[in-house]
Amino acid sequence: MYGHLRPVLAALLCLLAAPVFATNGFFFHGYGGKSLGMGGGGVAFPQDSFAAVNNPAGSVWLGNRVDFDVQLFLPSNVEAGLGAHQTESEWDRFFTPNIGGIYHLSPDLAVGLAIYGNGGMGSKYPENIFNQQLATLSGSPELTTADTRGFGVNLASVLATPHVAWRFTPRQSVGASLLVAAQNISVRGFGNFHCFTPTGSQSANCALGLDSDTPSNNLTNQGYELTFGLGLRLGWYGQVTDELALGASYSSTVKMQRFKRYSELFPDGGTLDLPPKLQLGFAYEVLPRTIVTFDFQRVFYSRIKAFDNPGPVLVGGVPAIPAGYGLLGTENGLGFGWNNQNIYQIGISHDYDQHWTLRAGFNYGKNQVPPESYLLNFLSVPVAEQHLHLGFTYTYINSKEFTVAYTHGFGAYVNGPTPLGQAHLGQTTESIDVSYAWKF
Repeated sequence: MYGHLRPVLAALLCLLAAPVFATNGFFFHGYGGKSLGMGGGGVAFPQDSFAAVNNPAGSVWLGNRVDFDVQLFLPSNVEAGLGAHQTESEWDRFFTPNIGGIYHLSPDLAVGLAIYGNGGMGSKYPENIFNQQLATLSGSPELTTADTRGFGVNLASVLATPHVAWRFTPRQSVGASLLVAAQNISVRGFGNFHCFTPTGSQSANCALGLDSDTPSNNLTNQGYELTFGLGLRLGWYGQVTDELALGASYSSTVKMQRFKRYSELFPDGGTLDLPPKLQLGFAYEVLPRTIVTFDFQRVFYSRIKAFDNPGPVLVGGVPAIPAGYGLLGTENGLGFGWNNQNIYQIGISHDYDQHWTLRAGFNYGKNQVPPESYLLNFLSVPVAEQHLHLGFTYTYINSKEFTVAYTHGFGAYVNGPTPLGQAHLGQTTESIDVSYAWKF
């Protein structure tokens, strides 16, 4: 199955008109229009074919169906600043198609597949503030090499999740899902960091505070590269009472192939695995036809070196490598310096009548980027914390549904010191999700 899904994932990555722009750290704040309309949760409230993203055990409680989904992200004022230099990302829309389906082998056994944009990072800055600030600090002219003109990253992550769900008692089910991942990356404008790579650091210029004359060929401006990986997600769902349901799921680390073209950017020769995640939650029918949900997620970035390891620090007025860590791309090389992240999602769903279902929700994810790590995180800008969600579903025939969800990410702008001066970064985001379901 892994071999068959790889070309499907590669094709979906090609469909993305622009890179994915995640909003809960590396990940999206929800998957599928129904979940997105309620804050992105749903580990204890399966509603569509994307329920398995939160909890694979939920699929058996739904009938046979196919869901087609499209997300459009509209970030604005995506800003980056270093010292007195400011720039704004040129990318302002991100398109992500998704598809999922569920099929029952028996009343208590269901299989399914969801293919969806998992998350990523996206930025394209016309000015290179690293290059500008280094020129300001040194009093020398800016570099004019191709790898110092503008900067940014295009990292898209797509998952295919074939899964099975088994209802082993009238009120409980378990599920398991294979996580087949594909990542596509392109990095540009990182040419001022050659002295922090094994190849570039061999230059005598680095010890003099000058730019390396032996630049790395595996750090930046190497075009796009596609890699694949595997992981596992397990889940449990239980109806404790007629009104209360509980759910839990755990997603393992997704072990990815190394990025060979960027082997001197990420630790361990270009390794960027996807972090494990724990999700717990409940759904409670507070009134007839009205359900309130709450989800808690814990993302373990500390398990992944590329996310956990710190970036450069200031030692004696000069950017340096923290004690105990190595150059970019080495076994314990520099990284983004993220903390583990807690995410809280609350939602409400009300069946107004046989046709209309109305939804609302709120999503809060604590910014996982500490101030001392802002320097390398200009590539990602993942600092938004609060999101308001609204949505509805219209069932116009018993077998067909139309769902719309809207999300507003409140502006998040942060400031902090870096080895190259005071940093400023942040953004405001909005998104629209539209989905169509056919039940059979």
